[in-house]
Amino acid sequence: MPQPLDHKQQYEELLKALVEQKLLSSPQAEIAKADAEVTGMAIDEVLIARRWLTEETLHKLAPWLKQLSSPNQKTQSADSGQAELKPAELKSSDDFDENLQKYRALMDGILGEANK
Repeated sequence: MPQPLDHKQQYEELLKALVEQKLLSSPQAEIAKADAEVTGMAIDEVLIARRWLTEETLHKLAPWLKQLSSPNQKTQSADSGQAELKPAELKSSDDFDENLQKYRALMDGILGEANK
């Protein structure tokens, strides 16, 4: 889902500020933009998913993100009818087999029977 134009500009300014503050490199900012376009995720979601920044850091630098994400997240979880994943379930491990198991469980949850 593409971001509205005003949000797109806010995200551009956020990325610029993150690069200026040396919290992200320019290539990381470009990758985040590309990921957002390809996946439909918001740029802040991409940065958190890639573990380049924490949600707390982003909210300190861009408090407007709280207003954007909160209602949207509630709507998405209510619409999906699925239980939200706990943060502990999403953390990666150094064990390949454990990560593969988590990946397969996530894909099963997303794709259901189509994944088998």
